[in-house]
Amino acid sequence: MTLQEHRIEELLRRVETLENRNLRWRWFALTSLPLLAAFMVIQGCSSPPPVEEEKTALTLETLEIRDTNGRVRARLDAAGVALLDDQGKRRLELSTLNGEPAVRLLDEAGNARVGCALSKSLTGVEIVDPEGKQRAVLALGKDGPRLSLNDPNGRSRLTADADGDGPSLGLWDENSKPRARLAAGKADVGLGLWDVSGSQRAQLKVVKTEPTLHFSDGNGKLRVELLLDRSGPGLTFADETGKPRASMSVDREASGFAAWDDNNQQRLKLLVQKNYPLIGLLDEDGEPRARLSMDQNGAAIAIFDPDGKPIFQKPDADGPGVRE
Repeated sequence: MTLQEHRIEELLRRVETLENRNLRWRWFALTSLPLLAAFMVIQGCSSPPPVEEEKTALTLETLEIRDTNGRVRARLDAAGVALLDDQGKRRLELSTLNGEPAVRLLDEAGNARVGCALSKSLTGVEIVDPEGKQRAVLALGKDGPRLSLNDPNGRSRLTADADGDGPSLGLWDENSKPRARLAAGKADVGLGLWDVSGSQRAQLKVVKTEPTLHFSDGNGKLRVELLLDRSGPGLTFADETGKPRASMSVDREASGFAAWDDNNQQRLKLLVQKNYPLIGLLDEDGEPRARLSMDQNGAAIAIFDPDGKPIFQKPDADGPGVRE
């Protein structure tokens, strides 16, 4: 081989070696670029979020939650929240009406059976029967709590209140008329009874330490009063106008009976004082006209004229209490 041929062969070998290196670098570049891009993406995803993050909101008209069988069991929309049973029937509803919240529990037929509502002036819970009649209500208003138990027609038959004056319990008939009421105030407690026409006929009350029993007629006029005060017991009967006509009383000094006329003037009195009886008759002006009595000296009788002067008297001497 000549020197010239040797140089040419050496040059060809160098060219081939350079081409092989260029191929390796080209392959490395082609395979490295995708890896580099992937690395940059991964680094970008794993990098911490910026300090200020934009707020996002999820806007939906209806949100439904389904069970494993694909049945809707809960629904949230503009009307409120509803929970459904496995038959797709609403059983609980939470809603707002005019800005006031309300909760309803429904039966299998879709009828509301329990309701709870909250308003500015009243908070209440009601229980409804299958016919849609309100049977029980518990409410809290500005005057205090109130409980009402109703009949199948929705009329109140029993009520319980607790206001500023004290607690009370009421019984009502099927026509919504009161029949009985028990109430307690700051210093008194009482029981009232009404007839079928709605007129109060009896009242038992205790004011501080003094009990009183009243009986009234159908017109609301007091006809009988039985009381017990510090002086003793007393019983009074009145006519249809409410005027007293007769009374009996017992105190520390005596026991007695008195009767009045139509003009509310006392006309008769019977008295037992210190074991001595006395009967007195009075005229229309309330002046004594006759007296029959007995004391330690025996029996005595006296009759008086309109001016109060004795016109007949036995014994003749005036005893104590002749004109009592």
